[in-house]
Amino acid sequence: MMHDILAGAIALGEQAELFQIRFPVTEADRKAIDIEFNGDIVEWLRTSGKLDEANALTERVLVQGLLFDMCQFLFESIESAAKGKLGVAFALLRKPCRDQLFLLEWILVDRDGFMNKFAIGPEKIDLCALLKNESDWMKDVSKTACEHSALNQFNDFQLLWELRFDKATEWSLEGTWNRAIHLVTTNQHYRTSTGNLNFTFLDDDARNDLTEEYYKTVPLLLVHILGVVRAVFSRWNKDFRCVGPLFDLRLAAAFSLSQQEYTEDHEELLPVREINEFILSLDLLCQSCNSPLKMKAMTDLEHFVVDLLVRCEKCRHLDSSLIELEDHLYDLPESHAIAEETSELDGDVVEPVM
Repeated sequence: MMHDILAGAIALGEQAELFQIRFPVTEADRKAIDIEFNGDIVEWLRTSGKLDEANALTERVLVQGLLFDMCQFLFESIESAAKGKLGVAFALLRKPCRDQLFLLEWILVDRDGFMNKFAIGPEKIDLCALLKNESDWMKDVSKTACEHSALNQFNDFQLLWELRFDKATEWSLEGTWNRAIHLVTTNQHYRTSTGNLNFTFLDDDARNDLTEEYYKTVPLLLVHILGVVRAVFSRWNKDFRCVGPLFDLRLAAAFSLSQQEYTEDHEELLPVREINEFILSLDLLCQSCNSPLKMKAMTDLEHFVVDLLVRCEKCRHLDSSLIELEDHLYDLPESHAIAEETSELDGDVVEPVM
């Protein structure tokens, strides 16, 4: 679901002209772009002193390209994990969850600073060099991105940083995806054992451990990716939404469900009460028995997370009222909607060729 939302955001963004910017141009400007700059709009903007427009245009090209490429890697990784191809699944995670995600964080936190480095050359945005020489600065960027994320209530910066970059932490993915990529690793924290080759000989216990590691950690990273992407999008267009108005509530329920196997106190974890309060505030009645619609317990929560269905507490009918209503929820009072604060440029549409 998380991958499909990210992929769908690209299509929705294209339909909404999200990856375009608007600014006034004269006929003389058009001729200069075509003749003097061979169609290079960004270079013309920079030469003309329109630095903010140049950065805004470049930002959209980069975010669209990064997100498109990320989704391809993430899809193949998720599919590989489902098929038990664990080496492939982990190897495909490194680029989107480590490198590309950090660039999106950097763009969110300091767009103009990133653009200046990006214009100088690849050495200035090389993550390996940055981790070696400016790791504290990278941590600050990532932490600030977590704070500005549209899903910051679900983020744990320290955990996300350790998962992606901390070689010394036992639960970090750094060791796992490096072992998946390389037959032999000599780092002290994930050194290949003598007489072995990484991911070549996996017994059932090792496979089970890796499967558990994948499904414990990857959802956290996907949530953070979506939160960063939504925050960047919100800076561009105040009206654009790539998720339904109930998504955050569904996500909270999903996090609660994921905790079931780690605690016996299930009821305290599950937001059934909050969901029921929300449903009752909409005055929804069960389509089958006409009773006030609400769910009974945690056993009904998965239907809400996956399909937005509510199993009626009285007659146990799986009710689809929320599915039918969701498209109209943004028209309800602000207390029922997900508010997003954004800004937008006006003028002629300019869309660079990808």
